[in-house]
Amino acid sequence: MHAFVVTTWDGEPGNLAPEEHDDVRWFLPSELARLTMADPGALPDILNAMTTEDGA
Repeated sequence: MHAFVVTTWDGEPGNLAPEEHDDVRWFLPSELARLTMADPGALPDILNAMTTEDGA
């Protein structure tokens, strides 16, 4: 599983590999717990990366 923390972006993300991904879009930290993730155990690390990057 891969997650990317993006702090600056221009435009909307697009799914350029639909055979590999169901969806590619922005998520708020509060939305992540409701997602079906390939590795649910990664959620704490993803949330930690998001709060570390934005200074929260």
